Amino acid sequence: MAPGRSDPDDGGWFSFPRLMAVATGLTFSLILIGIYTAVSGAGLTCQGRWPLCDGWLGLFPANWPSFIEWFHRLIAMPTGFMLLGLTVAAWRGDQPRRVRYAMTAALAILPTQIILGGLTVTQYEVVILTAHFATAMLIFTLVVAATAWVLEDRFDRPHRAAAFSIAGLAPLFAVATPFVISLGSLRLHMLYYGIGLLAYGTLIALGIWVSERTGFGADTRRISFAAWGPRRRSA
Repeated sequence: MAPGRSDPDDGGWFSFPRLMAVATGLTFSLILIGIYTAVSGAGLTCQGRWPLCDGWLGLFPANWPSFIEWFHRLIAMPTGFMLLGLTVAAWRGDQPRRVRYAMTAALAILPTQIILGGLTVTQYEVVILTAHFATAMLIFTLVVAATAWVLEDRFDRPHRAAAFSIAGLAPLFAVATPFVISLGSLRLHMLYYGIGLLAYGTLIALGIWVSERTGFGADTRRISFAAWGPRRRSA
């Protein structure tokens, strides 16, 4: 086992790698629910109030559309707290530095994402919705990367062909936002983005595992040192 890594099975069902996988799944689900909320127009409900809603005491939804918006907020709460707890655990434990930094970056972006989430209710505008989605994708990318680094010792070296085949779909993912492509049917729309988001996360994980197992990352560092090392010594 590489130095600075904990046993993946330490802690049983509550081990750090398993909790990271759960956090990735929650973030994935939260983004899909957010897309459904935006596309269905549910973000316009709750009487345009945030964090309150339009039901009993302003704490609960009054109808199905406002329930969608309310449920999106409900899932966002444990997801945010889980990211906070995992970031603290990463720093207090012996997790690799890149895992700690990725989780810290995701946590640092989270307040902005919460503010944007509130603005999507009080000021339902395309610019705000797009920023909210882009920030969510950035958090998802960081969490997936951290999870891939934590789990990389559990998997055999992935075949390069698999990574390249998914990478071929990257241009499609680059334009696949709820505001650029519309499939008409809400069900097909959600299926499309669910598959796209899953493939995007898989692409990140495969890219990390392939680069680590093939030594690409180490080669890049050696090339950088060879190029800049003499200049730094002569400075």
